[in-house]
Amino acid sequence: MSDTFKVMKLSFGATANALDGEAGEIIGAVMEVGSHKITHAVVLLGGGPAGVQVLVPVGLFTDTTTESAEISVTREALLQTMTKAGSAPYISASARATKKGAVIGNVVHISFAADTGAANNIVIKSGNALMVAPSSGIVSISDNAKTIEFADTDALFIPYLPDTDLQDTIYNALYNYPRLRIDLHSVQIRAIDGEVWLTGFVSSTLNRKIIEKLLTPIQGISELHNDIVDDTDLSITIARALSQDSRTRGKMIGVYSNLGNVLLRGYAQDESIAQVALQIAGGVSGSAKVVNQMVVGEQTYIPMLAPVTNHEDITPGE
Repeated sequence: MSDTFKVMKLSFGATANALDGEAGEIIGAVMEVGSHKITHAVVLLGGGPAGVQVLVPVGLFTDTTTESAEISVTREALLQTMTKAGSAPYISASARATKKGAVIGNVVHISFAADTGAANNIVIKSGNALMVAPSSGIVSISDNAKTIEFADTDALFIPYLPDTDLQDTIYNALYNYPRLRIDLHSVQIRAIDGEVWLTGFVSSTLNRKIIEKLLTPIQGISELHNDIVDDTDLSITIARALSQDSRTRGKMIGVYSNLGNVLLRGYAQDESIAQVALQIAGGVSGSAKVVNQMVVGEQTYIPMLAPVTNHEDITPGE
């Protein structure tokens, strides 16, 4: 899983894969009552009455989906070094989600932050429907972890869409808006249990705002993280960084961004200044690729700098 998306899920019934092959099945999750932190997954090694339940620290998981979970140790290590679950309480598929004491449904899976273990969202099966609720809505967890009480707020629960379905819905909503089609190949969409992350690049601040507006009405999105970078802001940020560094301040350096790909154009008295400019621009968060097209040598005439379109402009990046 990319570092950008530090969220995983424990899906009850999913296959647990060790480094050397299939190891068993995810059957539960241990959650700290006060902090709602997921500390361990409960993995059933083997099947049937002879199966062994072990507690696997969530830090050992390298990737998880609704169908499977990847663990960074061998099957033997799981069996020999992991703590046996014993009678310790854990949330499983039999755990009931309730509101004001009335049963809503059963827990299907839990997503959590990979770096801290903090629970994100809880997916609940109610009849034939699936719903998702944030862990912040949890009021209490019973001592035996068989009941999770949620706040009495209808808006807390929204319809659940599988991750791939939600990603497809979002992509189609953006693709069907003609203005965004050129930019869309530079946008990455990731959905995990209703929580959505948008990353990548678009050509303008307006396009970034349009994307967020288009996605607001979509059912199934519990939280939207719009981390898209637009070319205008990227060019301004790099230009500001160049102006704040004494080595490049006042130099004739133009910054031109095209969907995250940055061109540096202008003049540098020597190669070292050009390399410093390249280093500064590359260090700015959000720039995918920086290409140095600066001319090294004494400047005798300063032409109007041209962006990637080869048309003269006044404002870099526009």
